[in-house]
Amino acid sequence: MNKKAEYLGNCIESFDENGISNIEIYDNTSDFALAEEDATVINLNKFIEITKLSTSDISHFITNDNIYLYDENTKSAFIYNDIEDVHYIFKVNNHDISMDNSPLDKIIKIENEIDRMKTENYRVLFHSGDSSRNEDLKFGIEPQFGDWLKEVLSGAIDDDEEMLNTIIDNEHNQTCFFSEDPSWVSIKAQRAKKDKNSLQETTIEDIINHGQLCIVFIDEEEDEQTFKRAGSKEDDYVEKSTYLFSNEIADYEIPFGVERGDIYSHDSIEPNHTLTGVELVGFLARNYPKSNILKENIELIFKDYPEFDNTSNNLKNDIENLINKKEDVKTPKKINKIRKP
Repeated sequence: MNKKAEYLGNCIESFDENGISNIEIYDNTSDFALAEEDATVINLNKFIEITKLSTSDISHFITNDNIYLYDENTKSAFIYNDIEDVHYIFKVNNHDISMDNSPLDKIIKIENEIDRMKTENYRVLFHSGDSSRNEDLKFGIEPQFGDWLKEVLSGAIDDDEEMLNTIIDNEHNQTCFFSEDPSWVSIKAQRAKKDKNSLQETTIEDIINHGQLCIVFIDEEEDEQTFKRAGSKEDDYVEKSTYLFSNEIADYEIPFGVERGDIYSHDSIEPNHTLTGVELVGFLARNYPKSNILKENIELIFKDYPEFDNTSNNLKNDIENLINKKEDVKTPKKINKIRKP
């Protein structure tokens, strides 16, 4: 039998000055911080459904500034008061929890993490690929000399096979490309479709069927020499690149196919998130509507793709929020330390 959730305490009184927990579900502040970071943002109705608590049970916690969260791994739920910057912690005793995990849920969770990482001074980079390779890309974006570059090179050297192989086999020319906004999604979807139509003919359907996006969080210190940006010409023959976070020269001669302003790396990069299908289109529509060819009315996709439905929310409101982002989803502040009472 499912019982009501048990209130354990708040984040101020539940840990001693050394960060040791006095509540049963966490050993220390690190456990709590990890649970809060992994938690899914939910609405009040879902919080009540999960905890089996009534509004009268939690009436003294409810304000207009609350954020409600649930962490499935630790079976803990939170009411976060954004004004007081306090988490109220509940142990969930309900074992029949159904998390909808709709595409909209995933999009919001990624948006929250992007916002959080930016506050921690991380940079966000994007790599666009082919949806058929999404499972491989989850494990790493590998440096390569891609088919499109081979086609360009072959034309440039009049199909000289020996020169072609020499350039392709040069490890310096094995790269992976990144950008600061996901503007390459449409182009990559068009190439994956193997359609010779112009980019202006790329449709939402093409992005849903062929588009893919990797999201990468990078740290200025840890990734200091991992990412490079092609710079301006030094002379008529050599174009240099610098490391992304400094003016230090990275390559005096940039790899074949790299153009001025491109961000690239010679390392294998594991993405933090990948998106395809309706989740990708939803993410672009909410956050980067001008970075891709989304020429059709975005609302039309919902007629054919009910995956955006979320049983815990009203579908019409979900769609309106998705398109117009009318209702901002607040992100809990990062837990740097547990304050003393």
